[in-house]
Amino acid sequence: MSKTNPWMVVSGVLAIALVVSLGMFFSGGLKGGSLAGADDELSADAAAAELLNFVNTVFAPQVGQSELRGVREVNGLYEVTLFIASAPADQTTQIVFVTKNGALFIPQALDIATAQTQFEQLQAQGTVPPVDVAPTPTPTPTDEDLDLQQ
Repeated sequence: MSKTNPWMVVSGVLAIALVVSLGMFFSGGLKGGSLAGADDELSADAAAAELLNFVNTVFAPQVGQSELRGVREVNGLYEVTLFIASAPADQTTQIVFVTKNGALFIPQALDIATAQTQFEQLQAQGTVPPVDVAPTPTPTPTDEDLDLQQ
């Protein structure tokens, strides 16, 4: 009669647990959803409402209450337009962004193509000095390199 190796039993149980947990993860059964993350996506209105609640909770003491003026999808994010009124004379409209799952607040985004065009126009006018590219560093010789030179 052969004796059962306990490590084989433990390995078998762990292999089964791994297969079950991977199946649940990829099917969206575990927190975190599927790899695409589509299960966590909020509607534009829900993400904007969560963002407005966050802004009014965290920033209202400094800048005043905010009101939601609009939300739309732009480049895979929700662009949220907020009206901020800290005082009647100091009112402003601010465009901010939030991820589709509502997890990340992005107060400002930079349109790379627009910024590049503006930078090139300023350079052409001589307003911005040209960008110097750092020289490529000369590698420091190793002891082996020095032995080869002798």
